[in-house]
Amino acid sequence: MTTPADELRAAATQLRGHAEAAHQVSPGPWSHDDECAYSRNKLIVADRSCASDNGNPEQVRDLPYIALVHPGVGFAIADWLDETARFASLYASLATATTGASPAVEEYDTLTRHALAVARQILGTTTVDEPASERRHG
Repeated sequence: MTTPADELRAAATQLRGHAEAAHQVSPGPWSHDDECAYSRNKLIVADRSCASDNGNPEQVRDLPYIALVHPGVGFAIADWLDETARFASLYASLATATTGASPAVEEYDTLTRHALAVARQILGTTTVDEPASERRHG
């Protein structure tokens, strides 16, 4: 049986591996201009220079996001997932042993739910069709 902590650790491991591989070639932080995202060593991470030529200038809208989520961000998220897995392991027994709501159980549930949403996106075990802001307000 896969536990939430197992899922969190698996996602952390996968993300850390990808971040390490990206960091070896394209260390962060990354930056961008109107056409490309660049690593700290000035390698091109994403190139949208043909976007206006193919009639879709909207394709450059992802460059700030790509630059924002460089390998250092991946390492930080992986560390957060690992720490949340540790927390989930410690508090899983509390959640099952406690009858009724308690602040600790509610905190565990909230923290784990959000971390699992991230982990499952990394692992590809769930999909999101629209931004969270639209899901909450739309």
